[in-house]
Amino acid sequence: MNWHFPNRSVLVVGIGGGSDIIAAYGISTLVTGAVKVAYGNTKPRGSARPSLPHGNLSLVRTVTDWAPDPREIDKHGTANIDHTVPRGADGCPFLFILEDGEHDALADEIGRMGYDLIVAVDIGGDSLNDDPSDAKEDRRDQEMLAVLEQTGIELVRLVMAPGIDGESRTGALDAPMRDRVSNSFSLEPLIPVLAKYGAALKPDRTPNLICRAAAGELEEVEPGLIRVPRDKRPLVPLEWLLHGYVM
Repeated sequence: MNWHFPNRSVLVVGIGGGSDIIAAYGISTLVTGAVKVAYGNTKPRGSARPSLPHGNLSLVRTVTDWAPDPREIDKHGTANIDHTVPRGADGCPFLFILEDGEHDALADEIGRMGYDLIVAVDIGGDSLNDDPSDAKEDRRDQEMLAVLEQTGIELVRLVMAPGIDGESRTGALDAPMRDRVSNSFSLEPLIPVLAKYGAALKPDRTPNLICRAAAGELEEVEPGLIRVPRDKRPLVPLEWLLHGYVM
């Protein structure tokens, strides 16, 4: 992956919420040559407190200077993780409020932010899984990806460590991942960021699982095949867990 985007204004968006903000921030640190690089995460409205409107926008918000109690950083249904990453361009990290009935409005607001390149980041590859027998009730990744496509802004879609979140059963990602090896990049440069900001999270959160895979600490059931210790406990190729893929 070439991270050199000369004279571009780059917005890196975690499309799944949760610890995707850590990945989005990490990707932003790899970008070179850009005029500015900002990052943000996708949230339902109720989990975006405390936050402030970004300029005259209502569905794009900016985290406040409030710092969560270290014991509360991993609290589900909050934006606490988002408050732990550094502040960047335009006051980011941003929170993009994804609510039913407001997708068009969110796409419009993102389009008015002034960025000319969006990098959509999905840890785990949920946005790839269209298998109805394996579908999640929460399709946030796919819905946010559709919003970003609707903006009309040039879009680069990244999937990091497909299968690492354990939310797709064994084999569900095989078809969408076929022939993606040539579009892969190593996650090794991101390990320090994932380890630093994942330190306050549970061991089975995705940043930490990626670090554990890189350190050889996950169960290898067969040569090159790892058992992900989370949710559906799928068997996933180790190679996937150490790479990101350009879709």
